[in-house]
Amino acid sequence: MKKIIKDSIKKILGWRIINLLATLVLPEQKKRLNKIMALEEARRDTIKPNSRPSKITISLSNCCNLLCPICSIHNLRSNGIRRAVNNISIENIKVMDEIFDKAKSANFMGHIGESILNPDFIEIINYIKLKYKLELSISTNGMGLNEKIQDTMLKIGFDSIAFSIHASTPETYGILQAGNFEMVIGNLTSLAEKKIKGNYKKPKISIVYALNKVNVDEAYKMIDLAKKLRVNALNFCRYLDYNHKISKVIFDDIEEANNKIDSLYEYAREHDSLEALPKERPYLKIIEEKSNRELCNYNEEIKCTLPWTGLQMRASYSHDDSYYLGCCNVFNSFLFNYKKHIDKYGRVDFEKIWHHPVLQYLRQTVNADGGRRNPLCAYCKSSQRAHLKATNNKENYRIKLEMIDKFFQEFSKQYQEVEPVDGLEILYTEDEELHAMS
Repeated sequence: MKKIIKDSIKKILGWRIINLLATLVLPEQKKRLNKIMALEEARRDTIKPNSRPSKITISLSNCCNLLCPICSIHNLRSNGIRRAVNNISIENIKVMDEIFDKAKSANFMGHIGESILNPDFIEIINYIKLKYKLELSISTNGMGLNEKIQDTMLKIGFDSIAFSIHASTPETYGILQAGNFEMVIGNLTSLAEKKIKGNYKKPKISIVYALNKVNVDEAYKMIDLAKKLRVNALNFCRYLDYNHKISKVIFDDIEEANNKIDSLYEYAREHDSLEALPKERPYLKIIEEKSNRELCNYNEEIKCTLPWTGLQMRASYSHDDSYYLGCCNVFNSFLFNYKKHIDKYGRVDFEKIWHHPVLQYLRQTVNADGGRRNPLCAYCKSSQRAHLKATNNKENYRIKLEMIDKFFQEFSKQYQEVEPVDGLEILYTEDEELHAMS
């Protein structure tokens, strides 16, 4: 009888309405439909989408318990830029319902801070997991991962945690990250052993290890540790030169470096650990010189969906209660003072942000063909950007600023008057903090 009634309702209302009704009571269905809608709206280049971002990247704090020599924070300090205290509270998270409600995942990235250091961290992850049923992930140096946080993660089913550990010995850790190596390994070991003992499936545990001249010869020790602790992934990656003063860690001989990477993979194969490593080996590449015409080419078939599916909220180092906000990690579209915004509207009125003219213009032009793609997105997808990031990042950043300027020149022709949104400042160019980070 129940099946007959159910089938009758389906015939009367149709699948589309059934699915919409299901979103009121079934979080997973709501999130799945939102993602489908977002991709369809991306395909149609919808500039004022009804969907909401499915992947949220947000840092909960700009504070850090390390001063890693390889971190770009030293560029800020050397430029005399002060650090503002920037820990978002649980009360402010609770008025961001329009951001989290239809999202599928939230990734607590560090950027220049440790989300774990937010005083409300445990309360925040409990709240978001319980209310929104999001997939939660975090990147951390591991120093602040105390027993209470570990137990909470296991209890609520926190989905994944990535430890940034770029050394296998205390001596090398001191050179690259300048922290307490034993404490970090102790916290990693504690969480992994609790997971094994309690037969927990979550969180998935990974280690991020940026290969460089200083740590590559000892990296086999990390392979052994990852196997011992049943770590899900050991992500060997290429070291990025965030602090130009630490040049001694950069490989001199690319061929030698790649041979050492091969040796690590061979060691992992011999010790039944190959599955934990990235399938694509993180080789260093010799960038061949190309003509200007070749460098400026981009593939128009590459479509970007991030203006419909992504939201990045990167805690500012120097601005109180503020995020750099955009759809991706290349274009910081706004500086968002969430306290000013909430004081005005009583909540985060996300439609005012998501349908802002800057994002409308971005969606209109991000995938435009026939040479009509906006200059910033065209540069992002060009071979020139990839080439310069590997060979001359200062030149890459100069061009990026030039492309941002051109983006807003064209934007201003179409949107001559933009209604202000309290707490939301358009970044017509990158500010002093972002300049110093480059």
